Amino acid sequence: MTLTRAQHLQPPNAVPDEKALAAGLNRDAVLGPSIDAIAGWRFARPLPAGFGPWLVKEYQLGAIRRFFAIDEDCIDAGWPWQRLRGTLTAVDRAMGWIGYDAAMVEPPQVRRRNWHRWQQAMGELPLDETGEPGEDPRLYDAEFLAGLSDPARSVFVRGHHGYDVRALQLGDGRWGDTIWGDDSGVRMDGGTAKWSHGRTHGPFEATAGAVTQSALGIDTLAAGTIDWSSPLTWDQVGHLNWLDPTPEQIAELIATIVAGLSIYVGFFDADGEMIGARRAIERKPATTFGGQPIAADQTVLEVTCRTGFGDGQGSTAASCAVLFDVQSTRGPGDLWVPPEFLEAPDGVALADITVGAWPFALTFAHTIREHLTMRVRLL
Repeated sequence: MTLTRAQHLQPPNAVPDEKALAAGLNRDAVLGPSIDAIAGWRFARPLPAGFGPWLVKEYQLGAIRRFFAIDEDCIDAGWPWQRLRGTLTAVDRAMGWIGYDAAMVEPPQVRRRNWHRWQQAMGELPLDETGEPGEDPRLYDAEFLAGLSDPARSVFVRGHHGYDVRALQLGDGRWGDTIWGDDSGVRMDGGTAKWSHGRTHGPFEATAGAVTQSALGIDTLAAGTIDWSSPLTWDQVGHLNWLDPTPEQIAELIATIVAGLSIYVGFFDADGEMIGARRAIERKPATTFGGQPIAADQTVLEVTCRTGFGDGQGSTAASCAVLFDVQSTRGPGDLWVPPEFLEAPDGVALADITVGAWPFALTFAHTIREHLTMRVRLL
């Protein structure tokens, strides 16, 4: 058998013995048809049986294989991603594999010392298909893919959606809008990146009944009977007409007194058992109720609260309510109070100072803070 130069690949100065050896070892006649038959297999869709795992290994895509249903999808998405690794585009593509289609990378701030630390707005809460918390494994996967995709010099430190409070930067921030020393968020167990999520509910509206008004003393004030036993503050004494107070003065007095009470928002399960209560962060006169402006002689108090990271984690709430004049037996600074540490004033039942029972169906999560607004008409 005589081989052409292109076939035996021998240099021009090859001796006859070398050419004879190349011809004797040539297996084109045996292997050639098989080689020709498999040419282009890697581009075939679907891939031949048993061929996919070897291509995944060849392209070094084993780390991301679990994010795809079949080998073909892993190869088609992973091969271009491999060429983009180390760029922000690679991060965007990887986030799409776990459902974060609207994630937006925030480049590091070059003026800061830790300029290599970057964050991203996730675009949605970590929930599963049913709307329940899906932090595990979704947030673990997001942190893993971010570390695989970003530049080797960079570190993914935080993801957020719905609740984003940044660390205070002296000369470039406001005290009331920032946190001293760190960004908002909490880490998953064993994770290194922080996650800061939040969602808003309400406004919920309800009217305090006669029993609640009596327990808080509102009915007495509304009737115009004011004496030294009323919980007045000194700034009200000067302009209040004690003999014949106007309805507007009574409404203002009630709003001030009730707003000064210890107010919590309680969360209850489907059986009506309390899961826990969170201390209100703001209480102020509302401007509307039921879609209508509030009359001058009416009192509507707007109460807001925000649960902390991990409050009631894993518990499923069915309703929420406002609890007036309750105290925590563990101390006045207790923000999240389990039901066994919550008590009403002496001689008053907890149910008598509870207003609301609004539907509130959700499961508390580790990285999600719930922000609620309630409007209670007291008069």
